[in-house]
Amino acid sequence: MLNYGHDIEDSDAESQVRRVWQVKEAEAELPFVQRILSEVRYLVKQSNEMHMHIGLEERISQRVSALRNRGIEIKDLVSGLVDFYALRQGELIYLCWKEGESDIQWWHPVTGGFGARQRLTIEERSGSLSQSMGPKGSQHLPGYS
Repeated sequence: MLNYGHDIEDSDAESQVRRVWQVKEAEAELPFVQRILSEVRYLVKQSNEMHMHIGLEERISQRVSALRNRGIEIKDLVSGLVDFYALRQGELIYLCWKEGESDIQWWHPVTGGFGARQRLTIEERSGSLSQSMGPKGSQHLPGYS
């Protein structure tokens, strides 16, 4: 039986980051994220009910990769917990969102989990997470496009 309920992540996070997000950019991706979560849940349910994994595991992997390749991680499929890579004052962090929340209001260190969430300030939500990042908008880690 496929289990995508918890901890869908890679152990070496920094080597997997393709993009870091600003809050408003990540919020604009939420409809896409919700669609992928729904598709993955459907495929997992279909796979479990049919007791067939041939082809379905690949389709699930493709959808999870569609998020990961953009710097978005599914942390808990059941609760809809999703993290977006971001830079806050020069530190790689996660912007943390959970299904049911209207927008992104939380962050936590990459090494911390849901329990380490801290509320974003009004300034961080409306502008840049770091004064040293330069102009607003997409920021990429060195070596990644």
